[in-house]
Amino acid sequence: MDLNFGINGSIKTEAATPITVKSTTVIGMAGVATGNHGLHKFNNAEAAEQFLEKEKITGVLVNSLKGIELQGVNCPIVLNLAAANGILNALDLFKKSEGLTGLSMKGGLLLAPELSATAATGAKLDAVAASL
Repeated sequence: MDLNFGINGSIKTEAATPITVKSTTVIGMAGVATGNHGLHKFNNAEAAEQFLEKEKITGVLVNSLKGIELQGVNCPIVLNLAAANGILNALDLFKKSEGLTGLSMKGGLLLAPELSATAATGAKLDAVAASL
């Protein structure tokens, strides 16, 4: 006769099921990268993450995209990659986003994770947003 001792149980959650929200609001993200500079258009944060992984770009941009994805937001993303010393000039490209990517930044969100902490970058983001 076999005796099996132990605890039988199950694990379940009472939390709400995550809901993905489809949005047409474009999120523009500026970041520093080596190579492949300029605007890059993606249908959602996951596709942008895969691009950065392929380009071997890590850090704050990837973490920011993961945050967008984990919040359940599915929206167009425009990545603007530039050299460290060219980020201020690169931010102006968001003004030409519609012509270059087909996505208008008018009414969209502009982000420059970590870069916007400097006064010059913050002021440039504000100026670009105002012009849009």
